[in-house]
Amino acid sequence: MAKKTIPWNVGNGSITINYSGSGSGAVTVTSSENNLYQQRQQVVTFSTVPGGTVTRSLLVKQAAKRPNFKTRDGLYIKTSDGKYFNVKS
Repeated sequence: MAKKTIPWNVGNGSITINYSGSGSGAVTVTSSENNLYQQRQQVVTFSTVPGGTVTRSLLVKQAAKRPNFKTRDGLYIKTSDGKYFNVKS
């Protein structure tokens, strides 16, 4: 099994690519939790063999961290500058 960990360009954490097959086998992509209140995305390029000539690029997108404050109706409040209302704990 081959495993590659790539740090996110923005925010904390990393993207992990796992390849457990051979040839055109499946690749699994996971990520640590997004610590930002906005979606992030990053292109990662990988090969199944270190230094291999056949590479693939993949756009990894991750949803924003959910705000910690909801109204009684279960809605989030977005401020005029496009950010979400949060409460410090």
